[in-house]
Amino acid sequence: MLYFSVKSDLKFLKIFKDLAESLWSFEDKVKENFKPSITLMGKNYSEAVSRKAAENPDCMKVREKISKSLPRADEIAIKNNVSINVQSLAPASIGGPALPVNLFFSILKDTSWDHVDQLWIKDKINETIGQCERRIKKELYQLINPFYWLKEIIKTIIRLPFILLNTSGFNVSKIEDHLIGRIIKLVEIILLIYILIKLGFEKEYIANFIKAIIIKN
Repeated sequence: MLYFSVKSDLKFLKIFKDLAESLWSFEDKVKENFKPSITLMGKNYSEAVSRKAAENPDCMKVREKISKSLPRADEIAIKNNVSINVQSLAPASIGGPALPVNLFFSILKDTSWDHVDQLWIKDKINETIGQCERRIKKELYQLINPFYWLKEIIKTIIRLPFILLNTSGFNVSKIEDHLIGRIIKLVEIILLIYILIKLGFEKEYIANFIKAIIIKN
């Protein structure tokens, strides 16, 4: 069920967020005694902090977990239409091509020209979490809504002949557009209207319901 899949994604993202914040906590402790200098600043300083923090075995364990989690975190962001791929523009004084930056992957390796702000990454993780929470509400409503399941059953019944033909190697899209396909669909819709009437549904609901199916198909 899609509901349980989204719920799993949400749980995963919250763990991913905790891992990122744990890594940043290790790096913040390093910064307490390791300050930037004239020769070590900006992105170079951030990379030096990451290397020093990684000398801690516990920090390395966190980095390993994040590294293993990144592909799925990226996939979840894509599924939820959250943009985490940006372009980093070169400073005008230096010049150069725009660099592609994945905000989640930059937790471990910052590929930008300057430096990716942690707050930006946190915002994107939270945005993805928010999208998952929104989808969970929608999927839960569909899961417990009997009319949604009835609609899905009816749609499956209508498409059943074409599904069977598809398994036989026929080009289903062409057959569905064919006159015979339209006749079959019309007969099935009439049969479904009869079933819904027998089940006691109101005529107005049946009309809107069938209209929605016809438009969607």
